[in-house]
Amino acid sequence: MTIRELANLANVSPAAVSIVLNGKKGVSEETRKRVQAVIDEYHYIPTVRNRNTSRTILCIKYTRTGMYVEENQGFVAAIQNSMSEYCRKEMYSLLQIQVWDNGMNTFKEIDYSSLCGAVIIATELPEELYPVLRDIPVPFVVVDNMMPGTNYSCVGIDNFENIYTMLRFCKAMGYRTIGCLTSSFNVQNLQSREEAFMKYTNLLGLSPDKNWILSLPPETISVVKALAHILKNKKDCKLPQCFLAVNDMIALGAIRALEECGYRVPEDIGVMGFDDILYASLSAPPLTTIHVQREAIGRQAIRQLLHLIKDPASTAAKTAYVGELVVRNSMMDLTEKK
Repeated sequence: MTIRELANLANVSPAAVSIVLNGKKGVSEETRKRVQAVIDEYHYIPTVRNRNTSRTILCIKYTRTGMYVEENQGFVAAIQNSMSEYCRKEMYSLLQIQVWDNGMNTFKEIDYSSLCGAVIIATELPEELYPVLRDIPVPFVVVDNMMPGTNYSCVGIDNFENIYTMLRFCKAMGYRTIGCLTSSFNVQNLQSREEAFMKYTNLLGLSPDKNWILSLPPETISVVKALAHILKNKKDCKLPQCFLAVNDMIALGAIRALEECGYRVPEDIGVMGFDDILYASLSAPPLTTIHVQREAIGRQAIRQLLHLIKDPASTAAKTAYVGELVVRNSMMDLTEKK
């Protein structure tokens, strides 16, 4: 008899059976008793497994819309490829699955019994589902979401430091009034970037243009349409000297919308993005942006997970990578005009 069959008999998830078999917290006492009754009735004897001898890691790609894990021009795929390569180097197997949002049950239908650990790509995971991860019965590391307020082990992006770098660059280039293009579909990374923008514009003595802090759709094509509409309705409202977009997809859409409305980039207004996706270097003009170390994030996620597997008593660590500012032609040096 398998754990999945036991789960069906007890009318619970395989994860709940694993929790009971391993003596972990995460299920109610009533559920624990029901599962134990089925175990006793069918004389189930679990296969003896030492998680330190298992060499199989599960990569779970959580998906709410797919906008940031599927359509961000290979950003997440690069992280996954790096994890796979590092697992092969360390003689581990990496199984990869995609789970779609199912509320509080999202991670409960997964059978963790044969795994030594898991990596959760949580780019799109909303804050209300953070507590669900506590029920995962194996060591795990969260990727591309720093999970504020939790003690989970995470690997991701230092959004505050990167935004600070971008704004210092703006100031050095003579920009003073700056607008911020955010996303109407918010995820933790984008929320952090908007918070950092508000914090550091004030700290650096810059002027965040409140008339041009805009929430736009996440898709590039939709950004073009939405921003062009706003620009046409705000003809009497002076543009800021530059826009800082919370990711490249929004920045690229902004460039197209501005040009459709008769503005030149960077002569009339500068634009900056974040992530350095492929099209950032191919756009016209090429986009100034932050290059994120995708491969390093993938390798570090597996390193941290292996440490947790080998030392279960170790505390969680949160590793945030600082990116590199890539200066291209979507910004210009305003100090040369003076």
